[in-house]
Amino acid sequence: MQQLRKVSPFYILVGLYCFVGFLTVVNQQFQIPIQKSLLENSASMQNALTTLIVLAFFLGFPFASSWSGKLINKQGYQFTLVTGLVILISSLILFIISALLTPMMGSMQLTDKASIPGSYIIFLVASAVLGISMAFLHVVINPYLSSCEVKNTTSGSRITMGSTANSVGTFIAPFFLSYLVFNSGGVVGIDQVIFPFAILTVVIGVVSFLVTKMNLPCIEGTKISDENKGGKSVWSFRNLKYGVLAIFLYIGAEVAIGANISLYAQSLGVDKYIALLGFADLKVETIPLMIGLYWGSMLLVRLFACRLFKNIKESKQLLFASIISAVFILLAIIYNDAWWLVCVGFGHSIMWPVIFNLAIKNLGQYTTIGSGKLMLGMLGGAIIPWSQGILADVFNWQYTWILIISCELYLVWYAIKGSQIKK
Repeated sequence: MQQLRKVSPFYILVGLYCFVGFLTVVNQQFQIPIQKSLLENSASMQNALTTLIVLAFFLGFPFASSWSGKLINKQGYQFTLVTGLVILISSLILFIISALLTPMMGSMQLTDKASIPGSYIIFLVASAVLGISMAFLHVVINPYLSSCEVKNTTSGSRITMGSTANSVGTFIAPFFLSYLVFNSGGVVGIDQVIFPFAILTVVIGVVSFLVTKMNLPCIEGTKISDENKGGKSVWSFRNLKYGVLAIFLYIGAEVAIGANISLYAQSLGVDKYIALLGFADLKVETIPLMIGLYWGSMLLVRLFACRLFKNIKESKQLLFASIISAVFILLAIIYNDAWWLVCVGFGHSIMWPVIFNLAIKNLGQYTTIGSGKLMLGMLGGAIIPWSQGILADVFNWQYTWILIISCELYLVWYAIKGSQIKK
């Protein structure tokens, strides 16, 4: 009976992780539609202003990471999870309000030539609130998947299962936006988000209600008890300290490719449609296909990762993944071809569970707090893509990918040296 109580919440959280991936990529892929519908008058600041969507989203993570970790210690996993879902519903409502107010609000003049509509500010706030909700869900889901006991699974395989579900969501998201939200004969308007997001709001509301009814037990040994609150600092764990930076750079690199590959491909003037599998009558939009294949390559590897890599040390997995990722990005720079970036998904596919497990290894009662601190690293998803957008306005997209290679090189070091635990 005790085993059944743990299995049911485990699979519910795996399902929620699919929602996390889906909404994260939906937010990222707003960039081109928003650029066309709201930022047409932003002149030379267009790339910097467009990538603010991703910046706002990931700025929510450091704001919420410590708060959510402490909330787990005081109120438990279930209360924290429901809180995150309520915040998520609030963000979706803000997106709808932004769309409704766009025709009524005026523009803000930034420079002599650049201006933005006032509703874009509300849109950015909605992205930040969405990021806060995602931080809450991450802080609950990741340590729970890592620490709960489910028959015939390991910590790594459970997180990989969660990551696989996450990849399903990330794979679906670009096509959801292209074919269900902004599919109106090439005419893009912010008002097109209203109906789909209203449906999503209802769905998340139903999920939140179901979560309040489920049993999500606390896991022994992952929370700091009252008598141990005066113990050592969580930052005294070397693998966690360097692991936060590893998450920062990994998330930054992953999101930069997932979010900015569309802007890069657009700047290269890629064909709007591509014949799928060579069939002229079977055409799909090129940029959504690129994005879908990038996230889909992660899904493909994660489906088989548990069996393929179960006998390989996690540090060696990270080393291999980081090297091949850097090589593919270098090829993209050399040939100035966005398709090489799609292949980076194969390397990035295993990085999240591997880095997460290396960073919280041997944390014991500090696991929950440590997981919250790791969410600080999610700020990389804000800083790095936005920095790349600024560089693209100054130079061009091709050479901005050098910034992403530098992220991969740090992960090589973390795999070799930074993740080692000092006894």
